[in-house]
Order: sequence, then C-alpha cells, then structure tokens
Amino acid sequence: MGGVLRAEPVWVETFIGLRMGRFEKLLRAVRERGGNGFGGGRSWCLPLAERVLLVAGFVHLQ
Repeated sequence: MGGVLRAEPVWVETFIGLRMGRFEKLLRAVRERGGNGFGGGRSWCLPLAERVLLVAGFVHLQ
C-alpha cells in the first residue's frame, strides 16, 4: 500500500463515519485489550490505526 492508507480524519470520517476523537477512543480501547501485540502475522503488517480503520470500515459496510 505504500502510504495510500492513513488513519487521517478525512479517511476515518469517510470510511466509518466517526470523528477523530471517537476513533482515537476506539484505538485506545483496542490497545488496552492487547490489539497492538504481535500476532504471529507478517513482519510488514500495517500499523494499528490502519488495521482498526480497515476492520471498522468492513463492519460499517455490513
């Protein structure tokens, strides 16, 4: 992806309909529950904010 996806306000609001403050609270909750730990996946995995944005966007579309 090389810099195409960033958890910036325009993408957060567009993909999942959350303001940045709410998205930051969601990130904090994911971090507190161990979501930033090593999951045995690829060494080049996306940063946590981008992963949360992708998952929340998918859930938002359901």
